[in-house]
Amino acid sequence: MKKFLAVLLSVLMLVSCFAMTVSADIIYNDTELDWSAFSGIFSVGSAEAKLGDTIVIPVSVENNPGIVSLKLAVSYDSAVLELASVEVGDFVVAEQDGVTVGSPSFGPIENNPFTINWVDALATGNNKTNGVVANLTFKVKEDAAEGATEISVSYNPNDVFDTNYENVTFECKAGIVTVSDSIPGDTNADGKVNVKDLGLLQQYLNGWDVEIDMDAADTNGDGKVNVKDLGLLQQYLNGWDVTLG
Repeated sequence: MKKFLAVLLSVLMLVSCFAMTVSADIIYNDTELDWSAFSGIFSVGSAEAKLGDTIVIPVSVENNPGIVSLKLAVSYDSAVLELASVEVGDFVVAEQDGVTVGSPSFGPIENNPFTINWVDALATGNNKTNGVVANLTFKVKEDAAEGATEISVSYNPNDVFDTNYENVTFECKAGIVTVSDSIPGDTNADGKVNVKDLGLLQQYLNGWDVEIDMDAADTNGDGKVNVKDLGLLQQYLNGWDVTLG
């Protein structure tokens, strides 16, 4: 038992998400360690978009154990995405006991990695707020390659600490932007997936003289457009845990 605790302590001291994207599970003696028990999370949102679209991607803090400083680097593929603007999220929303309010500051918008910085060294207590640190608005370039592109977040271990100036370990989770000429389920090609798409697909499958985006209508991604696609889209619109495309 003492040996296991010593190994676990070593892992905690050495692991950071600097230069990491999606973290891997850690297995010790055939047991998966539960990161949530001792680590917060910095995460980037995901989205689906067409060429030329504008999307908002949140960078968030989850399971926050308590900090007074963070400095994050957000990296992305400049050949696919262009950072257009940044807005402060709800990470710091109200006065807390012993904690003064401060909003994150940002580095130059043209920089990649993009810097998000927040520090409240005058606080007498740790900020344990969870929420969105920043909302990043990206434009998908018109000439971008279709497919999945990653937006990652990383940090230097010495830039995230508590009131005792002790480093606090966070896991980092990247976001994925899937770029396509068609959004799965968007059969009328208006950039949204809703009941209008369901109705149009149903008309098409019943032989009506209507035009649809065939790629988007193939909601299960099997290369065919049939009633299976209609059923999957209906499940999706009714909140079932299914994936389109």
